[in-house]
Amino acid sequence: MEIFVLGVVWLGVGILTGYLASQKGRDVPTWVVISFLFPLFGLIVLAALPTVEPPKEGPIAGQPLSANTESAHRVEQMSKKCPECAEQIKFEAIVCKHCRYRFDPVKVRQEIQAVEEAAVAAEPKPRIDASVKECPLCKRMYGLVARECVCGYRFAPR
Repeated sequence: MEIFVLGVVWLGVGILTGYLASQKGRDVPTWVVISFLFPLFGLIVLAALPTVEPPKEGPIAGQPLSANTESAHRVEQMSKKCPECAEQIKFEAIVCKHCRYRFDPVKVRQEIQAVEEAAVAAEPKPRIDASVKECPLCKRMYGLVARECVCGYRFAPR
């Protein structure tokens, strides 16, 4: 009976540690394993650790957002008003979630494309000087010694 109670407490501490890890933005499986190996120690250490904030940059930490990711993020945050029920809905919505009003899908795609193109056009262009060259296909910038672009374009030899 004592072993059963000890097992239930041990399992409860593991579940509690996993929940606390998820709330603090930590890796749940790692902390559950730590709590099963060192039950109270893992829980106390995790409780003392600060909450981890997700990266505010690109999909890979440390990478800046590209123009496409930025414009897609901008479109996701935008909203529009439904002409039937006057509720705010996502800008990309084709069907209103409140009243089931259907927007024209072609028109919605055109509006999204216009917003994305405006975001790309508003992005500051890199300054081109004599020490760099630009790929004519993908518009990436390279040093003068580059022979080939990542898109496959081969620069003319100098």
